[in-house]
Amino acid sequence: TPDDSGTSTPDDSGTGTPSPDDSDSTSSDPSSGNDPGPSCDRDGFSPAVHQAGYGQGAFRYQASSIESTPFDAVFIDSFFEQYGGPSTSGTYQLAGFNYADCGLCLLATLGCTSQSCDTFFYADEGSLEITSFGQDGQPFTGVMHDVIFREVTIDPQTYQSTPVDGGQIWCMDGY
Repeated sequence: TPDDSGTSTPDDSGTGTPSPDDSDSTSSDPSSGNDPGPSCDRDGFSPAVHQAGYGQGAFRYQASSIESTPFDAVFIDSFFEQYGGPSTSGTYQLAGFNYADCGLCLLATLGCTSQSCDTFFYADEGSLEITSFGQDGQPFTGVMHDVIFREVTIDPQTYQSTPVDGGQIWCMDGY
């Protein structure tokens, strides 16, 4: 999806490996009768730097793991003019969209430089509760509920995201 916020979206350039301290296998007890859902290769995110802003018909929030490279990042983009993304507070479901056509797009990345990232994850499950969009100089606030990011490749011309066969799953709940 085109980046209207003045910040460049990293290009797809390969895959990476999670560090042991960032990995977590999560599953439910099968005897409980609950579907355990996907097994998480990574869980949560610890940002060091946050920034948010409006561009031409869009909003972007970015959290980075460190100020230098390589860094990991989480992006929340709302393309409200072109793709009908939200521009007000509320709870928004993430299922049913591809990175090429999402109005509200959540992307997580690993191993980024100013030019590219090693690994991309697109959120296609869960919800984002936005409590403040940061209008009039106020902070952007929200929380992810049961969000599942799946490892994907992203076509640099069409922005079509394609799940990686056997790819990693990154879970965020309460972030």
